[in-house]
Amino acid sequence: MYPPPPMQNQVSYNGEYFSTTSFAAVSPGELLRATGERVREVAMEMGQRIGINLLFMTEGWLPTGIGKHTTDLLDGFERLGVMSECTLFVREDFAPLASRRFPGAEVVALRLSPVLCALERRRVRGAGILQARSLFQRKLPPAVRESGAAVLLHPFNDKFARIVPGLPNIMVIHDLFYRHYGDSLPLFVRWITGMGHEHFAAKADRLVALSQFVRSDILSCFPNVLSDRVVVVPNAMAMPERADIRPFVPPEVRKPYILCVNALRRHKNTITLLKAFRLLSDRIPHSLVLLGSADRSGVREETEMQQYIAAEGMGERVTILESGLSDDERNGLFVGADLFVSPSLFEGFGRTPVEAAMVELPVLTTREASLPEATMGFLFSYEPSRDEHALAEAIAGILADPPSREKRRQVAGALRRQYAPERIAGLYLKLFREVTEERP
Repeated sequence: MYPPPPMQNQVSYNGEYFSTTSFAAVSPGELLRATGERVREVAMEMGQRIGINLLFMTEGWLPTGIGKHTTDLLDGFERLGVMSECTLFVREDFAPLASRRFPGAEVVALRLSPVLCALERRRVRGAGILQARSLFQRKLPPAVRESGAAVLLHPFNDKFARIVPGLPNIMVIHDLFYRHYGDSLPLFVRWITGMGHEHFAAKADRLVALSQFVRSDILSCFPNVLSDRVVVVPNAMAMPERADIRPFVPPEVRKPYILCVNALRRHKNTITLLKAFRLLSDRIPHSLVLLGSADRSGVREETEMQQYIAAEGMGERVTILESGLSDDERNGLFVGADLFVSPSLFEGFGRTPVEAAMVELPVLTTREASLPEATMGFLFSYEPSRDEHALAEAIAGILADPPSREKRRQVAGALRRQYAPERIAGLYLKLFREVTEERP
């Protein structure tokens, strides 16, 4: 049975309830006005420069979840007509791309150390750490002061970031992964990440959590943080309409297929999906496509998955695609799937299942962490999360009786409006005004 249609649900962010009843009939701008945000009026009243710390961004970060969160939010500022009031602080090697991608903003490029760049190219251990610390902690503060910014937004809780004194700082906390899956990180990374978050919790004017789950996690892990300093503002998200996406199926992918888009890391729980697929292999004609790659913390999990695929003779039915597709190719891969599955055990938000639902795919997720919240309860779920039998039966049931196109279109519309970049940008503008008014 498909979950209730959007008309029967409400979602709450920052204590304000937004009924999805009217989502199908109003534009994002009308929705904002209906919920009292007065976004454009807030933008007009700001009248001050907004500093945005993008020192974590490189070209390779753009297709990641954090990169998309950041670019979609900036696109929201553009749609609200306030990009000309934004100053983006970037690494000098990212500045040309930032200027092309966000032509309405002022881009301030912070110079890299040539010596450290040379050492990084030679893969000298510690050179990248010294470069990052120099940018975030030594070069950013004077650049921010010189820019005349009235508020500074940090869209990502980078472990080397620090609060810049002298103006309100807003730090976005995507999750506290290091607290829950820290054993998958090198000890030094775990330690320095913890130090950074202790600093953010003590010094930031506001901590922005991407979900109520993350907010509760922050307040639990940092009991000295006042609850009114931690606010929930979800991801800004934009996906093309399904009708505007050209299907893309790489030659190594066999149709029909089930799609999973996740990093190959332990908490993404992809091994359970592989086990479930093996149980189904004689019952369905589909192949399984895994789009994602492993970072250093996921090498062991990727090896385990490859060994399992080989041992079970699944090589002809399972395809692992390395991240590296263009946005158009990635979107085309989405719309060609019969089902999207995300068996994740831990998410601060959970972007990929929402993206899949936005392009009208049937979606199956777990009920772990933020996923029920981010998906607004509209999508299929299974439990227990590590039970391959439960997952296999859920997949088989959805493929045998998929939701109607109309129901999927309703869900897509509700999610698009809830996470519309201009709506989320409006919430940030409201927050900017609040923190600047609090300062003497």
